Amino acid sequence: TLKKNIHKQEIVSEVTQTGYRKAFTDLTMMIENAHTAQDWINTYRQLVYWELQLQEAQSDMSEMLKMQKQEANGGFAKFIRQNYEKWIESRSKQPSSNSPLAGESLPPMMSPDVIKEKVFPLLDKKEKVFFVIFDNLRYDQWRTLSTEISGLFNIDEELYFSILPTVTQYARNAICSGLMPSDIKEMYPDLWVDEDEDEGKNLNEEQLIQTLMQRYRRRERFSYNKINDSQGAERLMQQFSNLMGNELNVVIINFIDILSHSRSEQQMVSELLPNEAAY
Repeated sequence: TLKKNIHKQEIVSEVTQTGYRKAFTDLTMMIENAHTAQDWINTYRQLVYWELQLQEAQSDMSEMLKMQKQEANGGFAKFIRQNYEKWIESRSKQPSSNSPLAGESLPPMMSPDVIKEKVFPLLDKKEKVFFVIFDNLRYDQWRTLSTEISGLFNIDEELYFSILPTVTQYARNAICSGLMPSDIKEMYPDLWVDEDEDEGKNLNEEQLIQTLMQRYRRRERFSYNKINDSQGAERLMQQFSNLMGNELNVVIINFIDILSHSRSEQQMVSELLPNEAAY
């Protein structure tokens, strides 16, 4: 008992390092043999799992995993270069599947599909839905957050592929509208803001959600809230009982995105968040 408590960190580190050594070869093979969207999802899950495990154990082997992640990034970039254009072409020819991964002939679930494939089916079951978008939240951050809230929620986790560019102007508008950016510009030119214009690029999300509901003849009441700071979060909680009267509530949380930009632009924030584990 004394050993378990006094040397807990050393024991955890040793067990974790032993596990990663055994998994190292398997991870390398997964990266080398990843040829489908599902292959890359499985690979990414494993990389993030071991990243968090090694961080928790404060292991020196994190550098080895970092090298594997770099190798995986290169392989994934090559995979996207080979397939992204085909995915976009196939989207214009046939409807997307109801599954997150639609097999080899169809693209995986992407940004414009999320509400149609994951929110509408819940509304069809007469469930009330809070659709919360944490802008710029990474998967490793979500895995950390999910452990904190697992006692409060049943978690059914799936991954999807963002459109390119992944930046807010394109990817988040695609989620809200259920359309590719080029289709938004063509169908709703008054709701699209070009790159070189000074106007905010995500000021029309509520209207875009409205167009999506109208196109699919959805009659559910919905609300839209964007939270940039703690005061905004408090205001949302104050009207929570009113929101429960809606079938759908869309909540955009910008704080993590703001923090990410501050990390790269402000010396003080970068000092507070010097590495991935701190972030």
